[in-house]
Amino acid sequence: MPLEHYPQAGFELLDDCVSIWRFMKIRTFTRLIESGSLYFSRADLLGDEHEGLPLEDYVRHVVANMGPGHTFESTWETLQQDRQGSFVSCWTLDESLHMWEKFAPEGVAVKSACGLLKAALAAMPARTMVGHVRYSLKHEGFNILRFITTKRPEYFREKEVRALVWDLERSPQN
Repeated sequence: MPLEHYPQAGFELLDDCVSIWRFMKIRTFTRLIESGSLYFSRADLLGDEHEGLPLEDYVRHVVANMGPGHTFESTWETLQQDRQGSFVSCWTLDESLHMWEKFAPEGVAVKSACGLLKAALAAMPARTMVGHVRYSLKHEGFNILRFITTKRPEYFREKEVRALVWDLERSPQN
């Protein structure tokens, strides 16, 4: 399936020649070499309870404007389940001490070009996208892809480039 461009401000496709880095522990690197495959983590398993979710107050505001029959609880549960159909591979534009300390102490970093990552994604059978992560607490619209490609501002130092495989058929609600 061809690589898609998700039309969110801040999630534009990167130029093919842009250098990107993937920091990882040795065992993750060993799996990469042995399998020849990129690893994609389910968004809800990345270790950040807020990953892929908007602020609860924003959800309450949206639900209040949805009309009768919609509740915060059911909408929140749907958002949490949709994260289970979103798989990410996290890259960065920056080789920094912060990234080494946080993601690869006693590990390795793989440097590549965005064009190579895009080519690998385009060869996959699922819906795939790649682009900059947006760092903000402000939400626009109500769309799981917007939430999966937006992180809280405290993570801005990561300068993340996110490869995303979107397969909502794997979400428990489907």
